[in-house]
Amino acid sequence: MRQELLALKEKRRPYRLKTIRYWYHVHGSDSDEGEPIIRWEYESPRALPEARHCLNHVHLDHDIPCGTATLDLRRCHLATGWVTIESVLRFVIYELDVAPASPGWHEELAASECRFRREFTVD
Repeated sequence: MRQELLALKEKRRPYRLKTIRYWYHVHGSDSDEGEPIIRWEYESPRALPEARHCLNHVHLDHDIPCGTATLDLRRCHLATGWVTIESVLRFVIYELDVAPASPGWHEELAASECRFRREFTVD
């Protein structure tokens, strides 16, 4: 998991973080070697002005039949909304049955998302 951020000075706040890129990868083993099974990615227009694909997107390690062709979901940029790191952690804990680091994980993730939206997003 990686993020590239830009710190912006603001009049009403000391700063605001702007996301330039994020890469959230889930691998099928403890190693992060090889192709991830799921990749959520975002590239801002500032980072990739020539991009024609969906800037918020997901890739899956899977091929699916599509008419007479096969769609390689590793290469397709399937549109998503904004994906927070908390959403990825919730997915890994709930859907993949990974043990959470804390018994109050759900409340902690909800509080973190609330704090992110309150402190770092534009009203």
